[in-house]
Amino acid sequence: MVRIHGETVIGRPIEVVFDFVADERNEPRYNPRMVRAEKLTDGPIGAGTPFAATFLKGNQMTIEVVRFERPRMWESVGRSRRLEATTQGSVTATQDGARLTMRMELRPRHVPRLLLPLLARHMHRQQERNLAAIKAVLER
Repeated sequence: MVRIHGETVIGRPIEVVFDFVADERNEPRYNPRMVRAEKLTDGPIGAGTPFAATFLKGNQMTIEVVRFERPRMWESVGRSRRLEATTQGSVTATQDGARLTMRMELRPRHVPRLLLPLLARHMHRQQERNLAAIKAVLER
């Protein structure tokens, strides 16, 4: 398993930050590896909401929101044939706006143990880029 943690402060209210990051349909705007995300059910986002995502090279993933406590916390689980990923996010108020904290646990399938440290470094850099992009999009 690979664990990744990151956080940033965004100059926007916590509700704005939460609504943006808890909605998987926004991820292609800040994650260059995701090319599409679609909500599969009608109604508001909440626990149980499923999404279908397409990543580069055509990799498909289903993502389900498993915890949703607006505007403070959410958790989702994504599954593909290559990976299972759990993402936990929290948003707290600060003097300057909102602190976004994201934690991921990645369980790659068919990856030799020796490669896990390399994967962890790569994913940590990607997480840092994604957090910077979220901040840039929301502060525009």
